[in-house]
Amino acid sequence: MPASTASSSLRIQRRPGRIRARNTRRIALAVAAVGAVVLTACSGGSSGSGSGGSGKVTLNYMLWDPGQEVGYKQSVAEFEQAHPNIHVNVIQVGWTDYWTKLSTELAGGNAPDLFWMNLSEFPTYVKEGALTNMTSWISKLHINLKSYYSNLLQLFKYQGQYYSLPKDWDTIALCYNKNMLKKANLPPPTNLSWNPADGGTLLRYAEDLTLSSNGKHAGEAGFDPSHITQYGLSVDLDGNGSQDGYANFLAQDGVPYVTNGKAGFDTPQGTVVFNFLKNLIYKWHVAPPASETTLPTFAETTSAFLPQKVAMSYCGDYDLYTLATAKFPWGIAPLPAGPDGAATVANSLGVMVNSHTAHPEQAATLWAWLINHQSESILSHDGYIWGSMPSVDPLFVKYWQRKGVDVTTYLDGIHGKTINLGFITNANAVTTAEANEINLLFLNRVPVDTALKDTVDNMNRLATQGGQ
Repeated sequence: MPASTASSSLRIQRRPGRIRARNTRRIALAVAAVGAVVLTACSGGSSGSGSGGSGKVTLNYMLWDPGQEVGYKQSVAEFEQAHPNIHVNVIQVGWTDYWTKLSTELAGGNAPDLFWMNLSEFPTYVKEGALTNMTSWISKLHINLKSYYSNLLQLFKYQGQYYSLPKDWDTIALCYNKNMLKKANLPPPTNLSWNPADGGTLLRYAEDLTLSSNGKHAGEAGFDPSHITQYGLSVDLDGNGSQDGYANFLAQDGVPYVTNGKAGFDTPQGTVVFNFLKNLIYKWHVAPPASETTLPTFAETTSAFLPQKVAMSYCGDYDLYTLATAKFPWGIAPLPAGPDGAATVANSLGVMVNSHTAHPEQAATLWAWLINHQSESILSHDGYIWGSMPSVDPLFVKYWQRKGVDVTTYLDGIHGKTINLGFITNANAVTTAEANEINLLFLNRVPVDTALKDTVDNMNRLATQGGQ
């Protein structure tokens, strides 16, 4: 979703969590404190809002991405010209501190008027009453829902009510090192597929790109798996929903990840998929050791790709700014299709209105601006985000074309079969439990079927324990 100028170690700041917080430790929302806060709309009131002697209202808008901060300051400047009685402070707080700051300030009654939200945290904050139900505002502000990607509109909808509309989106693709492909005399990996039985063309291709120190390829006589100098494929297996990793493989084999707030990938077919992913490491030796791709010492897929340790990597469009720092030519190809066909995880971030803002009307006006065509055009024009409106897609494409990067594979992904990771309550505890169990699976310490059952049982048990 959000492409950003942040380093590869800050990928989650750009999105998504993009959807999920990777093993995030945050202070839980204080239910009683938030519910007890009594706010007024007086001058200098709560939610960081106030009005000066001129009657101008000040709104605070908090986000975590330092790259998008630049773009949103440009957007807000135009908003202020159109709304001279509203001043907006854009506040950037790094991902490490974002959720602690937000939950603490909500409890204290001085949280920002608008703030970013990802899908993993969304249901918790809804249940705590921290988010404004925007359904009636959509009608009042004449927002045309048909302007948005239809497959994203449900993401920030809870019990039939809209709490936001998507501000952006991202999908996953396969990035590849052109020099390594050229040396191996391979064409671009544009039409690969995988299957659990023999690995499919993805495995054959990855074997041709995996080398041991004696110059032998994986699968070739004489290949030494204990001295690998170049791996064919890197897949993010960190155990937190893996937006750019195993969730895509599950989707491509028809295995649900999270449905209706419950995890459900502990099935016989789910076991088959995870065994396939383990085989990439332990049987076929085409992927880096799990110790490098799992928590707590995980390496992001781009941090294996950029130093040219691997030839191919699963990458989100939020990695584009990081990939642009590569010292070698690289390209983007579609994800290899699985037994159930092609599919990619799609994700989005939402802008939320604090339910206790002292200035609900002005906050709703700013909210509508931040998700409208004009603001999304500004952010897309400079390559920060794929806007949630298809009409701004060409701006994002043209920006990266000027950089010599063809990003249309990501665009093809959003128009094809997409799956949403889905949201689940008590996200911090749930994703931590998921990571702990899945990491043991990939480190080969627990049988796959046992690990998956324990993972799903723990995720669903913790999800029922409230919003803390």
